[in-house]
Amino acid sequence: MAISFLRKEKIRQQHPLYGQQPIEVCHIKDKFLGGSDEDENLVPLTRPSHLADHVEKATESEDWGVAARQYGAARLIARRLTPEELDEANRLLSELPKKR
Repeated sequence: MAISFLRKEKIRQQHPLYGQQPIEVCHIKDKFLGGSDEDENLVPLTRPSHLADHVEKATESEDWGVAARQYGAARLIARRLTPEELDEANRLLSELPKKR
């Protein structure tokens, strides 16, 4: 079952940049990995942060199937980004620790 618009809006309002830029609701543990739609598993993130979160989860995964789904989610988010948000996402990604 989907998260209602009103519930998402309540979660979005918790972000300090709410009203200044678009805020999305993100699962801490993704639903396809057994995560739930419970409040404690949902966090508000800016779109660039949401994209960076999925890329980070993909690069940390040792399971190719999980990584592919995370990259797929990041791709869908990237399609919604403005050029400025894409610059911010790239900055956030450049700050991630490099895997060896």
